[in-house]
Amino acid sequence: MDSLFSNLSLMQINGLILLVASLPLLAWSLWNLHLSVRSKTWPKVKGKILEVPLTKRPYILKYQYMVGGKTYEHTRIFFTNSIEWERRAKSMRKIYKEGQAVEVFYDFNNYKRAVLQPGRKDGLITSILFLTVFILIGGTAYYNPYIIQKFISSIF
Repeated sequence: MDSLFSNLSLMQINGLILLVASLPLLAWSLWNLHLSVRSKTWPKVKGKILEVPLTKRPYILKYQYMVGGKTYEHTRIFFTNSIEWERRAKSMRKIYKEGQAVEVFYDFNNYKRAVLQPGRKDGLITSILFLTVFILIGGTAYYNPYIIQKFISSIF
């Protein structure tokens, strides 16, 4: 293992770490964006809020819905991976109450996947942009570390 990284500069190793960390996060964000866009076309059924727990993450709630004679439970309100959403999430306690009837939008290809607010993509575009920049910087640092070193030198 030591010989694997011995030929790489510190900048190349940092670039590789940035790539390895950013690529799965970008894939996850793009998947959430895809599902968010698709969720606008999903069929809806009547559901019911089962639980709105008082936790540090107030956007987590549990709801139940029935598709094809089978009952499903889910917790996702909409697709996001943003910390900003957590700050705004307290408003969900004002919108959703235990026992409340709601419209649930479910994925017709996977009945276990559902949302209460289809099409919302809070924070997804921003995270995709940042992760793309991180991947570009990581790739440049790995393949041509001198450009990054020159850029850093010109800033400082």
